Amino acid sequence: MNEFQQTLALAGTGVFIVAGLLAFAQHYLHLFFGRPGTPAQVFVRWLTEEQKEKLRLASIPYTQTSAGAGEDGVSFSPQSFARAKRLLKARVVEVFPSSGRAFEEAVLAFGERRDPALSGFRTEVAGSLKWYDLKGRLNRRRLAALVDDALMPSVKKDIVVHLKNGQPAAPATDGKFHLYLFSTPQNLAGGVHPPQRLMGAQMSTGQTVFGASGTGVPIIEPNTNFALGELVDSNLYVHLDLVTRKNLKARAGLLLRILQQVHGELAADKFLEDLIASVKAENQAVENADTSEFRVEGEGITGRRLVVLSSLVREILTPVVNSNVIIRDCNGLNATPVNDGNFRIFMHSSPIGAPCLTAPERVWGHRMLKRETAFAPSAHGMPLIDDNGFIVGEIVGRNLYLHMHYVHFGAKMEAALAAKLLLEVRKEVQGAVDADNSVITRKVADHYVQECTRQFNAGKSKKVSASDLNTAQATFHEHLKGALLEEFDYLRLQAAPAEEIGREFDELTTLANVNGVRVDGNLIVVSTDVLYCVNPNTGLRHEIGAFDIHIDISTNMIKWFNKTRKVPGGNGNMNAPHVDPNGNACMGNTRDLFPQLIHKRELASAVQLAIAFVESVNVADNWGAYITSWPVAR
Repeated sequence: MNEFQQTLALAGTGVFIVAGLLAFAQHYLHLFFGRPGTPAQVFVRWLTEEQKEKLRLASIPYTQTSAGAGEDGVSFSPQSFARAKRLLKARVVEVFPSSGRAFEEAVLAFGERRDPALSGFRTEVAGSLKWYDLKGRLNRRRLAALVDDALMPSVKKDIVVHLKNGQPAAPATDGKFHLYLFSTPQNLAGGVHPPQRLMGAQMSTGQTVFGASGTGVPIIEPNTNFALGELVDSNLYVHLDLVTRKNLKARAGLLLRILQQVHGELAADKFLEDLIASVKAENQAVENADTSEFRVEGEGITGRRLVVLSSLVREILTPVVNSNVIIRDCNGLNATPVNDGNFRIFMHSSPIGAPCLTAPERVWGHRMLKRETAFAPSAHGMPLIDDNGFIVGEIVGRNLYLHMHYVHFGAKMEAALAAKLLLEVRKEVQGAVDADNSVITRKVADHYVQECTRQFNAGKSKKVSASDLNTAQATFHEHLKGALLEEFDYLRLQAAPAEEIGREFDELTTLANVNGVRVDGNLIVVSTDVLYCVNPNTGLRHEIGAFDIHIDISTNMIKWFNKTRKVPGGNGNMNAPHVDPNGNACMGNTRDLFPQLIHKRELASAVQLAIAFVESVNVADNWGAYITSWPVAR
């Protein structure tokens, strides 16, 4: 190489160095020194309490703040931010612009000490590049390093990154961890519009991404509940297009945020350990008992779901059931109660009936990752009721029936819901094992009254708008169209074999307090013995009377008619404290339950619930206060 060529090479190298320094200065130096016309604060989210404690001990000032609803974090001055970075061994991966906010947001990666045992694993980006594509190779290394730092501590195996550019990919089973960017495990079309902001990053208007396929654990953005991706065994699918295919330049900040969110799901042992410790700290009754002598087994449940369920069942439930526990996935089928000394959990099951209820969006405040049709209560056991009145399951002897799965994937959010559910089971299980029909009936009745009261109060406070009326009208038209199909189903049920109807009538006649059943056209009339109701304020037992309960199979409606007496009450001469002169009763959020039970021909459950309703009273209600008008039983 002659002197001219050497000079030219040095000049070229100098240009690249200067360009790199200018790019660095443009993106990052203002975080240390500030710059005119930009916010004077730097916002950082997701610092741990341990990291905050280090900042306090080092006298580095910061302010607890928020970037929006549910987006809590801390803010620094540029000078304090520089000190914090050095203390926490952090590096800036990307800076999200202020977009009119009072700060800029820095996405940080932390230089954590790497376990030497991981040195034998490597992270690579699949695919090839042209030999002269130096920029592409540099971006490839950056992408691999970003993924390696975020995921390797939790996956502990080789990682392969795939740039799928909107193409589906089948889950791999080769012992490696595979990351598919802008992909889905099923051949689904894109077209889902993401929110304007995701994890602090501004999203492009008009951009479309994949939606969740329901195949694996969804990775949820905490504030918008948007599905960023899904985890299928050792395969992670990111639904967003975050890497420019031409030069492999990545939206590094948003990608890192997603991978950090995934890290929490991958570390199942860690989040289960933390969850169980939290349960024990908040519930002193959950002691550190030795449950090693009992087994927790799964039937039709494997992998991550079984790990999550068995861990929680062993710690929360086995100390009170004192036996082995068998968890069976019934997938919407009935299961007969078993009494063999084990405690059994039947998921998505009931002793009788079929799934017929729409699942709520939340149970005990926990969002359902996957909603499905739930079973109605069978009235055969002690119901488990969440704080919004939804009956999540029931305990029949040493059998727990869960009316939905609740744990579909073994996700962190599902584990929290399962822990709450098992705590409620724990409270009920000992009493439920020995509960008689009167205890079960009383609990169902109390629940029914509470729901009526809650719905009545909600109705009083609700203002109906023109939009509400339009929505109701549209819903009515939709139901009207469905009624034609229901008519065909009704004709089919009318043509049911006589022996099937006979079995249903036989079951009705064996119910407690039922002394007769007859058919009158479209009506099934169930006659009862004299029913009684206890005033909770006085403890006095009032005689309400004998009833004819009318079940109209043409409308799927039910009415109560008192054959003994009617008493002046809250709305004229009442059939019962909460039943008006025409035989109608308030239904609360269980107003759909009777029609669904009748439609499914689960008549025994409907009658048991109807009797329980008569035998209950809410004395705080305007109608229920008239319980004293009924005679006291001798």
